[in-house]
Amino acid sequence: MVVRWQGRGRAALFGRDCLDDHHGTGRRFAVTGAEIHAPGLLQVLESYASLGLPMMITENGLATDDEALRAVCLREHLEALGQAVARGLDVRGYLHWTLMDNFEWALGTTVRFGLAANDFATQARTPRPAMTLLAEVARANAVAAAQEVAAE
Repeated sequence: MVVRWQGRGRAALFGRDCLDDHHGTGRRFAVTGAEIHAPGLLQVLESYASLGLPMMITENGLATDDEALRAVCLREHLEALGQAVARGLDVRGYLHWTLMDNFEWALGTTVRFGLAANDFATQARTPRPAMTLLAEVARANAVAAAQEVAAE
């Protein structure tokens, strides 16, 4: 998220969300309100690399009903991760958030962000295009080979 410093309350430590449009065009948000900004992943990895410890992405994904957006955002984040590795950052792994739609404590079953859609009534799981994209990236160990999958 783009944040703005504010000198009181929790915002003094963490800032508060800045939704102003002066940060540039093309800002994208998940249905939960979280901003989707793949370059931020690279920035975070670069900032923590100075600790000299191996890193692992343990939750990355977004809540959306737009499957094309889900695949594009996954590809963009994997590209940022690839840039980090190419720059020599010690990133050991990547875990998408999450394999299938699930129950979220604050939002129940209303948000959808799994690689597989989950029909909560029947428990049927249906792979989404982003699942195919992630599988292709993993098989090829490269994002470029999976570009065509995301376009489908």
